[in-house]
Amino acid sequence: IENGENGIENGENGIENGENGIKNGENGTKNGENGIKNGENGTKNGENGIIKKENDSKDGHPTPTPPSPSPPPPKDEFTRRLTLALQRLVRGEIRCVEVSPGPAEDKVERGREGGQAEETTNKTNHSTTETNKQIHAQVIEDAPRSGRLYLPGSFNPLHEGHKTLLAAALAVSGMEEGAFELAIGNADKGMLPIHEVVRRAEQFRKAGLPVLITTAPLFNDKARIVPRSMFVVGFDTAIRMVMPKYYGNSHAQMLADFALTRHLGCRFIVGGRKDTTASSSSNSTSSPPAPPRFLTLEDVHIPPEMKDLFPVGLTEKDFRVDLSSTELRRRMMENESKSATS
Repeated sequence: IENGENGIENGENGIENGENGIKNGENGTKNGENGIKNGENGTKNGENGIIKKENDSKDGHPTPTPPSPSPPPPKDEFTRRLTLALQRLVRGEIRCVEVSPGPAEDKVERGREGGQAEETTNKTNHSTTETNKQIHAQVIEDAPRSGRLYLPGSFNPLHEGHKTLLAAALAVSGMEEGAFELAIGNADKGMLPIHEVVRRAEQFRKAGLPVLITTAPLFNDKARIVPRSMFVVGFDTAIRMVMPKYYGNSHAQMLADFALTRHLGCRFIVGGRKDTTASSSSNSTSSPPAPPRFLTLEDVHIPPEMKDLFPVGLTEKDFRVDLSSTELRRRMMENESKSATS
């Protein structure tokens, strides 16, 4: 304003002949640094003390204000809480993080064995469709639950074979509850990036299934976190578990490692798979090849000292799904490639 409170031509501050901002004075001359008539601060038409409004043009019409850039979309509450929990897990401050279905109300509770359970929900979409419906989940820190049946895996991606295998194993295990286990640390590949762990955990939230996230790649490490539990392993994993070459070529070391597993009260259930080498072993060309055998626990050469750790094997009748994450990833890449070229 021309004669207003701030930046006035003859007012208290920035005056033309006043104490501070004088016309020809030492500080704030007419063309000087402070209180100048047409200078940077307190000018007649400047930023503060202007004759006209700040956004008015010379002809009196408002000057359009450019739109401010929209902020990046904030992470949803589930992702935020899970990310913070995973950061603590990677730093070694906690043993595990569990994502499991939760009730509708948002609240914070103490998890079992002193862990903290944070329940969250996606409130941005209330559609009733399968992909967009409101989904509730808990992020539970450092509250491992023993006495469960766990299916370890990388789950990249999670598919129906995993779900069916866990259900079939649970039916024969005698356990009351099952869950998945995702180990994000690997001796060969290192630690998975947190954003990738969040992506894989999101699969379980959408499916309404519990998953325990750990940094325990070895079964003895898992057993320390959840003693008195059972683990479901595939046929190929069971084969490797009883090979001394994975224990420094020492049969005694293998038995010692499994002695700790036994001491912690853990056991294994072995799933089967079809024998992919059976069709190539036939020498007959006149008759059609025999259907591939289904390999089970009986085909695993388990040392007598360890048989008590493998009490149950799933038969073909119990479980058979000829599907793998590797095959699914291959199909997904093919579909993405076709979509990109179409």
